Amino acid sequence: MQNKETIKKAVDILINGGVLIAPTETAYGFVCDATNKEAIDKIYKIKKREKNKFLPLAVASLAQMQDYFELNKKELDLSKKHPGLSLVVRPRVREQVNNVFLFKDQKDCAVRISTNNLIQSIARKLGRPLTVSSANLAGEDVCYSVPEIKKQIGDLESKVDMILDNGRLKVKKPSTIVRVCGDGVEILRQGEIEI
Repeated sequence: MQNKETIKKAVDILINGGVLIAPTETAYGFVCDATNKEAIDKIYKIKKREKNKFLPLAVASLAQMQDYFELNKKELDLSKKHPGLSLVVRPRVREQVNNVFLFKDQKDCAVRISTNNLIQSIARKLGRPLTVSSANLAGEDVCYSVPEIKKQIGDLESKVDMILDNGRLKVKKPSTIVRVCGDGVEILRQGEIEI
């Protein structure tokens, strides 16, 4: 599935405001360009998710994370030690880069360095963070196969622009989400990575 042509097609779709379904480190996810409000709105609509429940982001590398987000020493150390860990961090305010889209009341967001080769390749080729949220209806079970997603969501072809089907994924816990508070670490959601 991960060939240059597939990656290029996926990135072209994201550049044009599209939404993908793709396998991630833990389950299937909805994927879009994290700087594109309209694409992010599509994911909220498909998932039937409340707008005050912000969507997590994924980046290709620590360098890409540092381009877009302010990281203190503790956050930097955690990102190096635990790739795939979602950190709640503040975006940089820089005019020379496209800022990730934040809602009016949103001051920070959960972002992780993806450990999934496909997601890494897409984020690297796109050159900016991805919004990646589990491909399911809000409040429903996480999906590990495209048929499971179709059972929850219905007609996927009319709702997303590309489906990257990698068969049934191994069942895993969701990603762990943490926030650094001074010298400590607050676990907001315990998932696959143990801290």
